[in-house]
Amino acid sequence: MNYTEQDMWFRYWMPYTFTKLEIDGVNFKHVYLPLNRNYKPLGCFTSSYVDYYDYRNQCMRFIKNPNTLSGVWWNNAPLFLYNDGDESRETYFKRLGKVLQYTKIIKGLD
Repeated sequence: MNYTEQDMWFRYWMPYTFTKLEIDGVNFKHVYLPLNRNYKPLGCFTSSYVDYYDYRNQCMRFIKNPNTLSGVWWNNAPLFLYNDGDESRETYFKRLGKVLQYTKIIKGLD
């Protein structure tokens, strides 16, 4: 597959999926770390192992279980915002906007 510079930017910097994190001392439910297309924290370019907890300052708190959100996830696959096809990118920002309506930033996790 031949990626353009724009594709590469999108793959590294835009949320593709989310992974749940349990963080000591945080009493919120539904704490998730957004991951890029390479299953790394946003902006992470390495192909090496990454400890998600080192990036806990990027976590988001969903105000309800994100798996139950309707009309948000690409192709109704919970926690995924796009795939590698053009069609999923056409409506990506609309879905991302809906995700952001259900999230809050958590401060002080670093």
